[in-house]
Amino acid sequence: MSSPAKNVETAEEEEEPFVSPDFAIDFIGQSWEWQMMHGLRNEDYHRYRQYCSRRLRRIYKGLKFLHGTSKRYAKKTVTPRLAKDERHVMVLFMQAERAWAYAMAIKNDNSEGDLRKTHHQLAKLAKAEKFSSELVQLCSETCTQATQKQAEAYHLEMCGYNSLGQQAYEQSLDYFTKARDMWVKFQSAAKDTKEKEILTKRITATEHNRRFCWHKAGKDPSKFKSVVSTDAKSGGAATGANVTWMGHTLQLHSEKLRGLVEQATAQAEEVETVKAKQEGGKEGTTYLNATLEVYDKLFLTYNDAMADARQALKNESADSTMMTRILHYLQFNLWNNTVKRNQFVVQFYSSRYQPPQDAEKRSRGHHGPADIVRLYDMIIQNVTDILGIPLVEDDDTMGPQFTSLSLLARAKKMYWKGEGFRVVKQYEESLACIKFGEQLISECALHARKEGLQAGEECNKLAEMLRESRCVVYAAGYAAKAAAETGTDKAASADEKVKPKKYLVDNLEKWDLDKTAEFVPIPAPLVSMSVKPTFYDIASQFIEYPDLSGYQIKKEKSKKKEEKKEAGATATQEKTKEAKETKPEEEKPAAGGGSWLKRWVWGS
Repeated sequence: MSSPAKNVETAEEEEEPFVSPDFAIDFIGQSWEWQMMHGLRNEDYHRYRQYCSRRLRRIYKGLKFLHGTSKRYAKKTVTPRLAKDERHVMVLFMQAERAWAYAMAIKNDNSEGDLRKTHHQLAKLAKAEKFSSELVQLCSETCTQATQKQAEAYHLEMCGYNSLGQQAYEQSLDYFTKARDMWVKFQSAAKDTKEKEILTKRITATEHNRRFCWHKAGKDPSKFKSVVSTDAKSGGAATGANVTWMGHTLQLHSEKLRGLVEQATAQAEEVETVKAKQEGGKEGTTYLNATLEVYDKLFLTYNDAMADARQALKNESADSTMMTRILHYLQFNLWNNTVKRNQFVVQFYSSRYQPPQDAEKRSRGHHGPADIVRLYDMIIQNVTDILGIPLVEDDDTMGPQFTSLSLLARAKKMYWKGEGFRVVKQYEESLACIKFGEQLISECALHARKEGLQAGEECNKLAEMLRESRCVVYAAGYAAKAAAETGTDKAASADEKVKPKKYLVDNLEKWDLDKTAEFVPIPAPLVSMSVKPTFYDIASQFIEYPDLSGYQIKKEKSKKKEEKKEAGATATQEKTKEAKETKPEEEKPAAGGGSWLKRWVWGS
């Protein structure tokens, strides 16, 4: 039987009505700022997961919503009656974000396809879906209508990620499509420019996931319907997440790649601005270095974008056909801007070029024909690479245009190569280069007329330059040949006309000083000096020397040693004989027991 006090408490609890606090929370705006500040700008999911864990811990401590003590764990759940602060709602959102970031980090690290890591990833995605569903239920009773819609769209995204991890592509495509439609409605209702930009990026990421699911489901790519978002910052052929190139719409797969493409577009405009300040290179190397510095930044940006596209193609995180086209688009822009850069440097060098009278008198800072020829080699190589791109080669406009550019660059290269040979007085090689250049420029003019390109004026100008150079080379060659034939006579007449100089050293008595007088010749003239005679001993041929063949000192010494040895041996033999003769005979032992006893003891 229950006590009356308990009945009163339960009655009071039942009588208290629940009032919704109507929290207005911008999940998408806040999460986007956190992601960009804590790792996801560079796709570092580990760092973002750690941030979510730290933020959850701060929220728990701030709300005093701790799960038990240090000795005992007691789980607490967020209920509508308990949610008296916005941070109670953010607990579920941060738990879902942490689980999703953990799953994405495992996916990036699991390049080898480890099954244990795959199961771990699926478990984290399931947790993210669970927390997002609890968030929807909590928001339905404690938040405004707009916050509820955001939570529903977020839950659909988590469901799509979970289905995508389980390879249920049809179901994942449905989830992502519903989430995309909700984001589009939010974008149309948004009034703030920053909010529109964030929603545009969210729509782009969702469209990327939809395209991937469409591709994995085996559906026809031509029937895929995408929402083209608008972005105020992107102009020209690029609209938001899409880039139009060679009649194809390219979907940029990640935020990093989109940012790099936008940065490259801005840097290309900066290059044109710097070029437009001064034309013709009249401002010297400062103007050249400033332009080349901007070009270098542009090339670094395109290289980073190409590296990101190759990594996505390697990891199969996007449609392979689309990623291949994006990679071709980036390569085309990189090589095309490299051609423009080299053409700019060629124009600068050629405008300041002055042919020296003598090749040895060329200054160190002067750029000659060899430098210009090297630049044209790079231009030809880049144009060849551009023509190797399938979409460019098959295009009716770009293909003939770059073919004409290649012929024109080869003809200009021959012109400057001939100029280099002429400077060093190799007239035959120079004439051969000029003739080959004339042949190339005629082919270029014929190709331009056939394709209807506007390259006639440049071809005519280069043909005139080649003709003038050919005439100069002919004249210089004939002059050099005539000078070679009459070179000895001219040298003799020049020696006769030269008057010997007078020096004060030779006329010290007169001391005839004038303005042109010199004291000593510098360098001093060489004077021949007498050499010490060399003597040859020829008297030895007439001297008779005694025969020394029998005079051997070494053999005599050895004979003396042998004689000494023999004398010593004979002396020792004589001494032994004398000792034997003088020694008394030993007494023999008497016959009897003593002798046999000794033999028995000694064994003899």
